[in-house]
Amino acid sequence: MQKLAAITALLIALIGCSVIQQASVPESIAVGYLSIEAIAETAADADLDEPAKDRVRSALQEAKDILDSATDLYEAGFEAQAESALARASQLLATAQEILTRGRN
Repeated sequence: MQKLAAITALLIALIGCSVIQQASVPESIAVGYLSIEAIAETAADADLDEPAKDRVRSALQEAKDILDSATDLYEAGFEAQAESALARASQLLATAQEILTRGRN
């Protein structure tokens, strides 16, 4: 059952990363936060060594901070800058997913 939950969370995160680049800024921000949550839950249950867990945590924290900045930028009317921030957050989420995937192999 845990494996099914982990796979589901990883799929949600993978879909989230691809959606971030296709949706409106507010939708992308929401999907980014959901992706962080899904990846964090998957990482918590994953059989990773401590350095890998630290890398995942670091990538997720940085992605969260960037999403917070993207929210502020968008609310201030700087949509282009918010989109740039979202692209960076998406890269960080992809990095976290890669770490999880490599840890499972």
